[in-house]
Amino acid sequence: IEQPANWDPATGLKVAQDIIAANKDLVGMHSVSDAVTLAAYQAVKAAKKEDQIIVTSYDGNKEACEAVKNGDFALTLLTGSKRVGYWNVKVGAALANGERPQVKDNTLYLSSYFIMNDDLKAKVKEWGLDTGISILTPDEGIRMADAYQEDLGPKK
Repeated sequence: IEQPANWDPATGLKVAQDIIAANKDLVGMHSVSDAVTLAAYQAVKAAKKEDQIIVTSYDGNKEACEAVKNGDFALTLLTGSKRVGYWNVKVGAALANGERPQVKDNTLYLSSYFIMNDDLKAKVKEWGLDTGISILTPDEGIRMADAYQEDLGPKK
């Protein structure tokens, strides 16, 4: 089931409520915005389906990392608006200075990290899905959310 929420938490809450009501056997929910996912999780809680519906998100903001830490979200993916903005300016400045950033397979990647608790990390490893991905604990994600220069450079 796919339903846009227009990046709006209030819309995300309503969409989640409608999806939960229409799909009694729903087992998972994902949003590409932590703010929307945090609102949608309120619908999961209101329906008393925290143990039935696995919630995942995208952004890796501090609040989402906290939600992973306390078990509300299974995971979030740390990209983060500050990180994306910093990275875009860094790449643009490098190109303007005639530099060629490092690429892999003709693609320039922003380093991203899955934020998950140790129990899910162990399952991901057991399933053989940990190859080529970076996984951080929620506490590491919280720190990394604002440590974009440390991660993305330039190194001091």
